[in-house]
Amino acid sequence: MMEGHDMTHGVGAMLSCGIVDAVRVSWGVVVLFLCVQLVACNRGDHPRPTTDPASDPGRISLEMGGGPVILETAVTEAEQLRGLMYRRELPSDQGMIFIYREPRFLSFWMKDTWIPLSIAFVSDDGTIINIEKMRPLLTQVRYKSEQPCRLAIEMNAGWFVEHHLGPGDRIFLPPEIRSGWDH
Repeated sequence: MMEGHDMTHGVGAMLSCGIVDAVRVSWGVVVLFLCVQLVACNRGDHPRPTTDPASDPGRISLEMGGGPVILETAVTEAEQLRGLMYRRELPSDQGMIFIYREPRFLSFWMKDTWIPLSIAFVSDDGTIINIEKMRPLLTQVRYKSEQPCRLAIEMNAGWFVEHHLGPGDRIFLPPEIRSGWDH
């Protein structure tokens, strides 16, 4: 030991330098990670919602318009009230199906809904009753079924026309949609 030199100060200084360097490296890694995430977000590499209905009980797959579509289900009153509110986009092969226990005249509006939509009102056997084009954020206008029904399907605006579906056309309804009707 050298006389007049405080070894504990030297060890403390060495330790604190090591810790400071480790913290600098850690912050560098964090900043790098955040930059990579920011670049990925700006490229549009957002993870898409699952398209495997088996892995998500809140989704079903339907054959409609010549191909499969994935529909989020709105069965509870809370789900039906929220619908597609607050969304800024909807993938072209996805939408929402509103399922009611009893047939009724249905009425929808576009409160807090930013996406232009088309809605098809559908009978128990899958026949499209009527289709309405829904304009974003309009709360004064109600889009209504022309007769009582249990189902309404919302897709991006124009989707039904683009896929050659109109009133009188039929959509195959899988058994899971009808399962709650007779109970």
